[in-house]
Amino acid sequence: MPYPFLSDPWLDEVSKLAAEAGAGVMPDAVSINLVVTGGPQGDRELHVAGGSFGAGLQDGCPTKLTVPYDVARSMFVNGDQAAAMQAFI
Repeated sequence: MPYPFLSDPWLDEVSKLAAEAGAGVMPDAVSINLVVTGGPQGDRELHVAGGSFGAGLQDGCPTKLTVPYDVARSMFVNGDQAAAMQAFI
């Protein structure tokens, strides 16, 4: 992976790839704040809204999810649906 997961350059690349693909990484209707704990760069606050990831928490998100770094990586890099289900449960 050319950029460390959840680094600012990684988020920029995800946004760029989503724009090139013509669709976001998540459905447009999904709006979630994420706090990813224990990463190499420390804890990260992110949001998913309008189909893509962004840095920081967003006002008005109905859901806030806190997950460990390894779970977030499994969900978003490896596409591990079981990790995603476990995080939401």
